[in-house]
Amino acid sequence: MKLAPGAYYEFPQPLYVGRVDGIWDSANGFARLTSW
Repeated sequence: MKLAPGAYYEFPQPLYVGRVDGIWDSANGFARLTSW
């Protein structure tokens, strides 16, 4: 799923518990992944 800068994504229920990968479209910025 492609996200716009500053956007966030929440997995739908039931919560997915597998691997999550990300790919940057540019060489700057940061990402944060939070698990509850």
